[in-house]
Amino acid sequence: MQLMAATLIVLPLVAIACSSDDPKPQPEVPEQPSEPSEPEKPAEPVDATTAYFQGVLAGEEAEMPADAEIEPTADALKAMRDEIWGAWKRANELTDTEKLPNLMDIGNADYTVISPNGQWKMGNTSSYFVYGSKGTKPADGYPLFIHLHGSGDDADADWRATLGWGIWYDDGPSAYLTPRSPAGGTGCRWFTPTRQDFFERVLRRAMLSDDINPDAIFFTGISEGAYGSQRLAAFYADYLAGAGPMAGGDMISNCPPENMANIAFALHTGDADYGYGRNELSKRFKTMLDDLEKQYPGYYNHHVMVPAGLGHGDLDRLATSPWLKSARRNAVPAFFRWEVFKMGGELGEDYRGRTIFYCLREDKQPQGAIDATTRASYEFHVADNTIDITASAVRITATDANNEWNIPYGVEKSYTAATGGELTVFVDETMVDISKDVTVNVNGTERFSGKLTPTRNTAVESCALLGDPRRIFPAKIKITY
Repeated sequence: MQLMAATLIVLPLVAIACSSDDPKPQPEVPEQPSEPSEPEKPAEPVDATTAYFQGVLAGEEAEMPADAEIEPTADALKAMRDEIWGAWKRANELTDTEKLPNLMDIGNADYTVISPNGQWKMGNTSSYFVYGSKGTKPADGYPLFIHLHGSGDDADADWRATLGWGIWYDDGPSAYLTPRSPAGGTGCRWFTPTRQDFFERVLRRAMLSDDINPDAIFFTGISEGAYGSQRLAAFYADYLAGAGPMAGGDMISNCPPENMANIAFALHTGDADYGYGRNELSKRFKTMLDDLEKQYPGYYNHHVMVPAGLGHGDLDRLATSPWLKSARRNAVPAFFRWEVFKMGGELGEDYRGRTIFYCLREDKQPQGAIDATTRASYEFHVADNTIDITASAVRITATDANNEWNIPYGVEKSYTAATGGELTVFVDETMVDISKDVTVNVNGTERFSGKLTPTRNTAVESCALLGDPRRIFPAKIKITY
């Protein structure tokens, strides 16, 4: 492939630094009292499905329970999902020692003295957090905002300021989980593998909670938290209803906007927020989302504002979560795009990516397609019992790199057909009529056509992979292309 006359990005790119956005001094956060240890209880007998899930949660080689075909009727599928989700919940209660605390009332809390009510491991250290709610719980559970603070040298000050904003936002009834980074400054990064592990545990526990609506989870954040929430939105879009970075604007290659189909995305950055090119990067991101919405009408719901005259600390942050709060997730959409990317390269940690997105698992990358400047990319459509997948290698080239921050403002993407890869498509009755033949095409070539056999173990497998009550898939199709 002939290279374009521009600087190639070496991917993944490093994070953009940012500073504290709360100039007021903050009091020290009180130490968490240690909880008395509970006496060990005798082990309870468990069924084979629960035992399998326990092994998965413990990171062990686990033996699948006995398989069985499932009748593709609404009643049979619901009964199967209820039973499997019940086993998943029991396995988590028996195996996982980290549980979300009870929601505290933060509706009228004083952010300067509020104490954390949770503390979980984050790599070799830990992160404490406030897990609280405002207003009366809706019948389907609270919307949950995972709200991330900035990277000032005093992490407690930034964390407390972000707690305050979460209390003041007019988005109730809602729940907030506001974690405190183990360190401030450059030690505050929200996307490395240890942070991914933390957020995946939060998402798993939120999906299990009767207090949280699994279709109303959001990442929001300020400054460094904005970079984090923007990047995490592209990485975990299949779990989210939306995301709202404030006073940020990350490099486009760090957070492919193509992945944000089906979620509500709000990005607010001041036009005078010049640091690290945040203002220009936000404008470029808006342009890309505008173009995607024109190409795929109805899928890229976004609200990007770059108000004139406002700098990094001047932004009105009260507009983001009220715009987001009514958005709800589409867990099994008829269309999505997935640019497969990794996050990390900071805090002494390597890069890590995901192998599954919505209903599509990448079992083997395309041959010869992936290098420092090229990623795998998938476009997924389903209609009339036909699944069409476009598998590509996307080469990413930086544009407009010669600015005072030496940060690429834009990217150009060129796509070529990918070959030599393997995929698994997980399928349910909302995507296709399982009683009829299903066809799967990859890059215009038929790779499967025939009847699907719903099985219990496919549902068990997808539950263990995703931990999501909306994505317990009874059938799957393995594809080589």
